[in-house]
Amino acid sequence: MAVTDQQILSEIQYAVLEPTIDGGATWTSGMWSASEVLDYLNQRQDRFLKESQFLTSWTTIAVSAGQIKPSLPTDWVATVRVSWKASGGTTFLKLPRADTWSADMGLPTWPTTTGTRPQVYMDAMLQTLTMLLAPAPTGAGTLSLYYVSTSDPLTGLGEIFTVPDEFVPYVKWGAIGDMLTKPGRDQDLKRAEYCEIRFEEGVTLAKSWIEGWE
Repeated sequence: MAVTDQQILSEIQYAVLEPTIDGGATWTSGMWSASEVLDYLNQRQDRFLKESQFLTSWTTIAVSAGQIKPSLPTDWVATVRVSWKASGGTTFLKLPRADTWSADMGLPTWPTTTGTRPQVYMDAMLQTLTMLLAPAPTGAGTLSLYYVSTSDPLTGLGEIFTVPDEFVPYVKWGAIGDMLTKPGRDQDLKRAEYCEIRFEEGVTLAKSWIEGWE
């Protein structure tokens, strides 16, 4: 990976007809600021990683007996897969994702009872960076967590993108789309719509690398 944020910021300046092209340091038109465009670029890179699940991180989480709400890593964005192994066990068993409604219907007493092991996990509509297990395990164990993590921040000082070089252009299109939806004299919703299509095209291509073409 060798594409830097300054290279892409210069390309963005060229695409939106900025009078100055200098790696994103100067936005002469006054329509955007350097920090604003960097925010768009960082947000789009994180969104690309979340939607495509192209790159994942892995960690383990120790869970004590009766614990129902283990903490997620601080760089967590989205869960890909969770497995459970009891203390002293040798095999991780996959836990399916659920929500509180399905957990309530399948096991109404899950918030107050324990089971030999968790049957499902939940990570939506909860306090940030927490996960719910249903039911709580009777003994200690370990969660194996594959997840999408936040990308290394782009600062405009020559940082390398987290996404592979082949997909950086799609992140760029997404950032331009965000810029063109900003209210103001340079708003262009038609062009922004095209940019969004290109971004989604990149997400689809990244998924195909993982899942294969149908």
